[in-house]
Amino acid sequence: MDNYNDPWDKIRWHNEEHFSIDEVGFNLVSWGSPKKKTTENNFVLVKDPSFAKSMARICAPLTPKNIIEFGLYHGASLVLLDKIFTPDSIIGIDERQEHPALSQYRKGSSAHSVIEPYCGVKQDHTDKLIQILESHFPKKNVDLIIDDCSHLYEPTKSAFLTSFPYLKSGGIYIIEDWGWAHWPGEFQKKEFFPGTPLSKLVFELLMLQSVIPNVIAKIETDYNHVAITKGEESSPNNRKLFELIKCKTSIHIEKQ
Repeated sequence: MDNYNDPWDKIRWHNEEHFSIDEVGFNLVSWGSPKKKTTENNFVLVKDPSFAKSMARICAPLTPKNIIEFGLYHGASLVLLDKIFTPDSIIGIDERQEHPALSQYRKGSSAHSVIEPYCGVKQDHTDKLIQILESHFPKKNVDLIIDDCSHLYEPTKSAFLTSFPYLKSGGIYIIEDWGWAHWPGEFQKKEFFPGTPLSKLVFELLMLQSVIPNVIAKIETDYNHVAITKGEESSPNNRKLFELIKCKTSIHIEKQ
């Protein structure tokens, strides 16, 4: 077996829209482009070609053993995470039904980890999410959480409040496609995600970090992702976390 200093070096690029890892192929498509079909060991992945470099940089501090992902589509991202990191456990959550190709992969000999998709579950179904997370991660030892689900403010915020407490210190919470409402081109012509843009949550997280820097240690952004690194302390009053944000509109300085 090959040894890789960077697990993302496992990727073999065939062209800008197609890469493979071992026997599994991945076809990249962009939003609004003609759809391709996911088949056995050949998955459609709705990503920009630059996403791999972004993920490699963000995840460089991690060797994740326990992973949660919101938003599965055809399951390509779960398979990719399994191939890249070979973790112990991957939990997927999506309101859509499981794609047959994902079911075939995770039940076959190619899968490295235990992959468990929970389908028919919305990311803002708080009670159900807590039930799932408690059953798998009662020690709150999740290394990596990825949200590539609704791309909307309210449900993404709800999922963050529910799942962030299960992330261990030093773990990373990634929100994908955070800037879609501001992208030029097709996204300004069509309404892909009706609702409050995801960028509102990013601004709130930045303000929240100034209030609880020992809970949210670091926030990084690039075109593809927002990455929130968890600090050493647990979050207080999880459901009311964002109520900690205060905003002073001015300050008074006495003249000397």
